[in-house]
Amino acid sequence: MPTGKLVVSSGVSSINGTNLARQNEPNPLAAATNFIAESGFSPGNLIRVEGSSGSISSGPVFFITSVRAGLGAAKLAGRRKKPAKKAAKKSSKKSAKKPAKKKAAKKSTKKQARKSAKKKRHSR
Repeated sequence: MPTGKLVVSSGVSSINGTNLARQNEPNPLAAATNFIAESGFSPGNLIRVEGSSGSISSGPVFFITSVRAGLGAAKLAGRRKKPAKKAAKKSSKKSAKKPAKKKAAKKSTKKQARKSAKKKRHSR
């Protein structure tokens, strides 16, 4: 009884790289895909199939007679992923910044002091 993740590509179902088919059907690959879908399964589901190995013109297949939820599917469905750990927060303290106006005021004050010093020198 093979168990695996159901993959459907171009209407062909497979598990573990083996195509699934239904015996005595005009289109055995499509019949298997329809049978699995009618049983309530879709791509990505973990399924368990019963049947026998065989081959058709396209190559080796597994002829399925029944399909059901794979072993551990119930356990996997109930299992939650652990949340990713968050990175440590950086300190929210920021250095105090002086307002731009104060710097501008200081510069203009310095300029005025230089100008007045020049005037004093020239006026003497």
